[in-house]
Amino acid sequence: MLSILVISMTPQGVRTAAMETAPNPVRLHVDGTDTRSSVRVVRAGVQPGDMGLVEGPKFRDNGEEAPFTPLWGTDVLIRSANNGNPYGLAMDVSDDGDIFVAVLMEGPGLRDDTLEVWKSTDGGSSWSRVTYMDVVGEIDYQGIDVAVGPGTNPWLYVVINWDDSSTSTGQGLYLRRMRLDGSAWNWYELVPKDTVDRPRISVNSDGKLALTYITNSRRVYRGVSVDSGETWDIVYANNNTTWAEIYISENGRGYHAYVKNDTNVVVVTFNAPSPYADDVNNLALPDTARHVSITAGGGAVSSQQAVVVWANRHPSTNVWDVHYSYSTDGGTTWASPSPFPPTNYAYPSGAYMNYPYVHRDRNTTLFKFVSTFVSSWDTVFYTSSASANGWSASLVAINDHNATTTFGAVVDYCPGVGGGCIAYREYASDNVWFDGWNATEVSESPITVREALKVVRGGVEAYDDASVYSVDGRLVASGKGFLPLKSGIYLVKVRDRTYRVLVR
Repeated sequence: MLSILVISMTPQGVRTAAMETAPNPVRLHVDGTDTRSSVRVVRAGVQPGDMGLVEGPKFRDNGEEAPFTPLWGTDVLIRSANNGNPYGLAMDVSDDGDIFVAVLMEGPGLRDDTLEVWKSTDGGSSWSRVTYMDVVGEIDYQGIDVAVGPGTNPWLYVVINWDDSSTSTGQGLYLRRMRLDGSAWNWYELVPKDTVDRPRISVNSDGKLALTYITNSRRVYRGVSVDSGETWDIVYANNNTTWAEIYISENGRGYHAYVKNDTNVVVVTFNAPSPYADDVNNLALPDTARHVSITAGGGAVSSQQAVVVWANRHPSTNVWDVHYSYSTDGGTTWASPSPFPPTNYAYPSGAYMNYPYVHRDRNTTLFKFVSTFVSSWDTVFYTSSASANGWSASLVAINDHNATTTFGAVVDYCPGVGGGCIAYREYASDNVWFDGWNATEVSESPITVREALKVVRGGVEAYDDASVYSVDGRLVASGKGFLPLKSGIYLVKVRDRTYRVLVR
């Protein structure tokens, strides 16, 4: 029997701490690696267009391409209380459109970390903290993830890397599930007496759950639950790993991606309820990889589309950009890794495009992507695609506030804003912000942008008096007509509106 420490809040706001007993929910298999199927090796090399030979980010306006990246709208503040340091972020959306953002706050003491859950029922226009979902204790950096199950009053699942050896539960990975109305909750110990790295969880419309984690000995595991998290079948997948991500599609086809030996991205498929490998593809890279992310579409396995992205380092320039691969046959085979088209433009030496994250919500057909470009103004970029291999060069700079570089933004589909939505932490701040596709308070339509100014190579063409600022707030140019600028990101104020532009 397993003793589980329950630390939560009741719907009335009273903190409870009680001991529950439950059968051990985990069947753990540690006798193999992902070699049960034949392993295919897919090799990558430097591709034509790699590192900026492709034209820069664009959007389409009535069929006409223009090299300009407007913001979606005025970002909405999710949380701002000055009570700690955010060091983990996750988001998921329920079937009825409610948005849940989990923020891990580092506390002043060893056991004062707090997992906060914030909820919006109006498409992200306003946010409230669901205090009875709080978890307080010693939680590892980025040691949380969140997933919302299907149906009415679904389970909210949170995986937590508990890092407190002084408690009766000790270190380990725990799953907490809770009905959204707070009427029921359970805790399950999944990994005892071990510290894990960045656990990830995914749920599909049938309620099947998939999980991955990496232990402090760099061994990666994946697991499947078909009874809402009560019991798990977990298999040891591989060793010498860093960075892992998992996704389970609507028909139970699972996709697992992880970085092995720093230069291999391994993509594995499995079919729930079994967590064992069906297909194993080793994407052998010439460069270093990190920050891997994977997602998939729906439909029959034989034609199911999937895409995997990762941050890729070019040693010759010490530049990190984004590379990707895709599958159109349910993960059986994967295309040769290549530069990710939306982010494939020239970076200065030593620049970083970090934390690529790709996701498809079960209630939409579109793949959505975000990543953070590290510069004097750290920019969250967004794009989407209807197919795994149909990514264009379109890219939008989203964040109104300088973004953090300690962890990445998250993306999902939010029906309340009619499309993509993101959450991110502000740089060196407690603030966490939200933005959505049509969550605008002022007009930022392409027509308004086109009539105000045009970005051209080497500067901007202003059709009215404009003021151009560097991202640190310095006025660098003003006037009307052509304003020459060095390559970089600028804020341009024209006609009482401010736009962020990328000049090549």
